[in-house]
Amino acid sequence: KGKKPDLVLSGINRGANLGQDVFYSGTASAAREAANQGIPSVAVSLSLDYHKKGERVHYDVAAKGLRKVLGRALAVFADKADAPWSQGLRKWHPGLMLNVNVPNLPARKIKGIAVATQGHRIYGTSLLKRVDFRGKEYFWIGGTYEGYRDVKESDCWYVDRGFIACTPLELDT
Repeated sequence: KGKKPDLVLSGINRGANLGQDVFYSGTASAAREAANQGIPSVAVSLSLDYHKKGERVHYDVAAKGLRKVLGRALAVFADKADAPWSQGLRKWHPGLMLNVNVPNLPARKIKGIAVATQGHRIYGTSLLKRVDFRGKEYFWIGGTYEGYRDVKESDCWYVDRGFIACTPLELDT
């Protein structure tokens, strides 16, 4: 009673939480709330294309990838990590969460794990008037996914190239 969890894992989310999409994500929000409480937290998402009919969903690969990420990340945060992978990660502290995105690929096609910066996804613009299940009108702002800003070593860039992207996120204050 009264003891905080050692770690909060949120996910595996069906769909990417890359770039600014992390601001709309319930998966990322759960990890962010834990981080705000001083609990180390990880949001994990499987990056897949919703428009591909019949696409195999590789949750198994995401789960195995997450285990590897956790092993490495926890070593970094315990100051016991190998130097190459630890670049870009900081010791876990209150307010820090790790956002992990796994490409929806078979395990043999995953190229590795990379520490990434937060990218920026590009969407078309549309404003649609809709009616909810209670008959109330609302507006849906959004559009179709059109790609991402090609910024080297961003989460979008790494996932597009077959890497598991790990993005440390924290508030400025």
